[in-house]
Amino acid sequence: MKLIGKLWLLFFVAVVLMGVVQFSPSNIHTDIRTLLPTSTDSASADKILAHSTQASRDIWVLVGSKTIERAAIGANIITQTLAQEGLQASQPSEAFDVKAFAKALLPYRGGFLSPDDQAFLAAAKDEDLLRRSLALLYRPFAASFAPFQDDPLGTFENALLKSAAQSPFQFSGPCVSLRTSPDGLNYCALSIRSSESMGAVDDMPVTKALDTARQAVLAADSDARIHSAGVTLISEEAASTASSEATLIGAISAAAIILLVIIFFARVAPLLLTLVVLAASLIFAASSVVVLFGEVHILTLVFGATLLGICVDYVFHMLCATATGLSGPEAGAKLLKPLSLSLLTTGIGYAVMIFSPMPGLRQMAVFCIAGLMAAYCNMLFVAGSFLRADIPTRAAAAFSRGFAQLPRAKGIAKAAFVVCLLIVSVFGALQLKTQNELALLNRIPAHLMADMQFVGKALSPVSPGQLFVIQGNDTEAVLQAHELLQKHLAQLAANGVIGTAPNPTALLPSRKSQQQARTLTKPATHRALTLTEETLKSDFPAPSADDSLLTLSAFKTIAPQSLTHFWLSDTSLLVPLSGVTAESLPHLQKVADEINGVRFVNTTAEVADSLATYRNGVLYALLIALGVIGAILAFSMRQRFVDFWAPTALSIALTFGLCGFAGIPLSLFSVLPLVLVVGLGVDYAIVLYSEDNAVAARNSVFLAASSTLLAFGLLALSSTPALHIFGLTLLLAMASVLVTTVVLRPRD
Repeated sequence: MKLIGKLWLLFFVAVVLMGVVQFSPSNIHTDIRTLLPTSTDSASADKILAHSTQASRDIWVLVGSKTIERAAIGANIITQTLAQEGLQASQPSEAFDVKAFAKALLPYRGGFLSPDDQAFLAAAKDEDLLRRSLALLYRPFAASFAPFQDDPLGTFENALLKSAAQSPFQFSGPCVSLRTSPDGLNYCALSIRSSESMGAVDDMPVTKALDTARQAVLAADSDARIHSAGVTLISEEAASTASSEATLIGAISAAAIILLVIIFFARVAPLLLTLVVLAASLIFAASSVVVLFGEVHILTLVFGATLLGICVDYVFHMLCATATGLSGPEAGAKLLKPLSLSLLTTGIGYAVMIFSPMPGLRQMAVFCIAGLMAAYCNMLFVAGSFLRADIPTRAAAAFSRGFAQLPRAKGIAKAAFVVCLLIVSVFGALQLKTQNELALLNRIPAHLMADMQFVGKALSPVSPGQLFVIQGNDTEAVLQAHELLQKHLAQLAANGVIGTAPNPTALLPSRKSQQQARTLTKPATHRALTLTEETLKSDFPAPSADDSLLTLSAFKTIAPQSLTHFWLSDTSLLVPLSGVTAESLPHLQKVADEINGVRFVNTTAEVADSLATYRNGVLYALLIALGVIGAILAFSMRQRFVDFWAPTALSIALTFGLCGFAGIPLSLFSVLPLVLVVGLGVDYAIVLYSEDNAVAARNSVFLAASSTLLAFGLLALSSTPALHIFGLTLLLAMASVLVTTVVLRPRD
C-alpha cells in the first residue's frame, strides 16, 4: 500500500505540474459551438462560415438617431470610448480599398455584364449607344471605376455597382449607414473584432466596454439607439453566468460538506482531511482536462463543481470506518474491495460520456473520472494512513438508530413495493416526450436576443445553420452550377421565401459567361467610343487591354479575403443563405435536387439529428451498463448480486416514470445522468449491504447520498437548460436510488 501511495503521489504531482504549465486564461473556452458534435458536412460548413477564429467573433454595432449626422457623432463616440478599452471599432468600408479592387479588375472588364446591360446591348442601335455614352461622359457624378475610354457605356461600372447593391450598407455620407432602417431612424454601422481569449472568464470585457460606450452616447444624445450583436457577447454572458453558478454550487456544496463533517465527526482533523482531499481531487481533475484537451470549457467547470458531492463519498466511507475503532490502514484494507468496485461501477457510467461526439461531454467525463480516481487514491493510499481509530459521536450514533427505524419491505410487502414502482414507471414513461437537444444548449438573455434580431433584420446576415455546397470536376463546372443556383435563389428571394444573401461569385463569372459577355461588350464599347469621338470631334486615349479572362487563382490574388473565403478549394464552393425559415427548407432542398453538383446542407438539423442519435445510443448503453455491472456483481457477490443490483435497476425505471409525470423531456441530457446513476446507485447498496458494522454503513450511505443529492440538486438550478435537466434528472434518480436501497435492504 505504501509503494502504491508513493507511485500515485509521483503521478499526481506530474499531472498537476503539466496542467499548471499548459494552463492560461485563454485555455478557458466559452463558445457554445465548441460543445456541438460535427459531421463531415457540418465541419465543412463551420470551416467556411467561420473562415477564421477572428472573423467568427466579429461584433456588429448599429448606432441610430433622428439624423445621420447625429448618428455619426454617436458612432465616433463609441469608436473613441472603445479605443480607450483596447477595442478597435471600424466602419465596414475600411475592410478593403474598393477603388483599388476595381482597378485590379479593370483588365477583365469585358467579362462583366449585368442582366439589364445584356438586354440593352442585344437591342441597342447607334443612337442608343451614343446617347448612353454621352450621358455617362457628362454626368455630374461618376463612380470613377474606370477611365471613360475603357468603359464608355458604363457596363463594367454597372456590374460592380450591382454587386455592391447586395450590401445593406450605403457608403456615402458622414458614416457607413444602412440603406434601409428597421425602425425609421438613421443608423451608422461599426464592427468590432475581438477574440475569446481577450478576457477572464467572469470579466466580460467587451460587454462592459460596450455598456460604457452606450452610456457615453446616450449622455450626448438621449434619442440615440444602440444595438449590438455577436458571438462574443453571447459567450461572455454565458461565461459570466456559468462562472457565478460554478462558484455558488461549489461554495454551497463545500459548506454543506463541512457542516456534515462537523456534525458527524465533531473534530478538526476529519474536516481538514476532507478539505485537502477534495481540493486535491478538483486540482487533479482540472489538470487532467487541460493536459488531455489543451483547453477546458466553462460548462465543464460548472458541471465539475458537482464533483465535490461524489468525491467526498470516499472520505465519508473511510471516516465512518475509522469511527468503528479501525485505524486508517485497517479501514483502507477493509474498504479496498467495495470502494474499488464502487469506483469501477461509477467509472463505467462516466466512460459512456467519453464516447460522446460532443467535446464538452468528453471533457466533463474526463474531469469527473480523474477527480474520482484522485479522491479514491488519495484517501486509500495517502491520507488514510494519517487516520486514527475513533468511536462514533453521539450525533452519528443517534442517526444510525434513527436510520434503523426506516421502513424495510419484506415478503409480500416487498413484492407489492416492486410492482407499484413498475406500474408508476410504465404509466409515467408513456407520457415522456422528446425535445430537440440543440435547443437545450442555448441560453440567450432576452435583451441579447432582441438586439440579435434587430441587427439580423437590418444587415440580413448569412444563416449560420443552412447553406449550399457546390462541388464539380473543375472551377468552371462549379461556377456554372452556381450561376444556375443564383437564378433559383433570386426567384425564392423575390417570392419572400428566403432573404438576400451575399453572392460569393458576383465578381467572378464563369468562363462561359465572360466569353458571352465579351461578344456583346467588346464591339459595343468600341462602336460607342467611335461614335462619341466623331460627335465631339475629339480623340480619347487608347483603351487599356482587356483580353484576359478572370480565373479563380487570379481573383484570389486581387480580391479581399471576405470575397474568397467561401471557396473550400478550386472545385468546392460554399453558398451562404439568409432569412431561412422552417418553411424555406423544402424549397431549398428541391433546388439542390434539380442542379447537379449542388448539395443543401442543414447543419442545424444535422447537429440535432446527431444528438438524437447519440441519445438513442446512450439508452442502449444504459442497458449494457446495467448488464455489465450486473455481471460484475454476480462475479463478486455470487448469489446476493440481485440484492445489490435490483434497487438501481428499479430506480432507473422509476426515474423515467417520474420524468414523464414531471414533464421533463426525454433528451440526451436526461438520459446521460441515468448512466451515471447505475454506478452511483450500486455504491450505496455495496456499502449498506456488505458492511459488517451497521453504524458505519448507515452513516456513510447517508453522508454520501446527502452530498451527492445536494450537489446535483444545485446543478438543477443552473440557467443552462441542458445542465438544469441533467441535474434535475440525476436528483430524481439519486433520490429514487436512496429510497429503494433503504426499503429493499435485506437486513438492518
